[in-house]
Amino acid sequence: MDKLRALQYFAHLAESGSFTNTANAFDVPPSSVSRRIADLEALLKQQLLHRSTRQVKLTELGDLYYQQILPALHSLSDAEDLLKQQQHHPSGLLSISAMPSYGELCLTPILSEFSQRYPDIVLDLHFSDQLSNLRRDQIDIAIRGGTAPDERIVAKKLSNNHFVLCASPEYLARNGQPQSPLELNQHPSLRYRSPEKSAALVI
Repeated sequence: MDKLRALQYFAHLAESGSFTNTANAFDVPPSSVSRRIADLEALLKQQLLHRSTRQVKLTELGDLYYQQILPALHSLSDAEDLLKQQQHHPSGLLSISAMPSYGELCLTPILSEFSQRYPDIVLDLHFSDQLSNLRRDQIDIAIRGGTAPDERIVAKKLSNNHFVLCASPEYLARNGQPQSPLELNQHPSLRYRSPEKSAALVI
């Protein structure tokens, strides 16, 4: 039994006194309302309504039950309305962690447009190469290169990431041009080491 739906039917019945009106309000057959109320009474082991051909009235226990559940139903309705409003007008704090280069070149330009579209969202930006623990660091979105560090993390590819091996003409004239990747170990280099300990070579 869908107890919540049964409670909603019961509350409307208590106010309208009509199975037909309640059925119309929820766009269901009157038999569905009657069946849900019967299931609710069977669950509670109490008669909640006096039924007649003319009208429906609450029993004494039915009225007591109605008064007790009404605040909860109102609170639930208010919560649903609040969520619907949030969908149309998102608000709150959004924490984003990104690699500094990606954040400055790709993220920052589009966040300006994002802020104009959603002015009630406060952006909290963190630019770092360190891997983020989404639970520990209270980060909503983390943008990093490589593979997802945790299989439980929902990851989506945003773009390709290419490293370019380069050297100045002066260096090549002085030291010669490497002909194979193995020869790179014989050359001095500047390397970027990611938090995953992998390194990209830059001469």
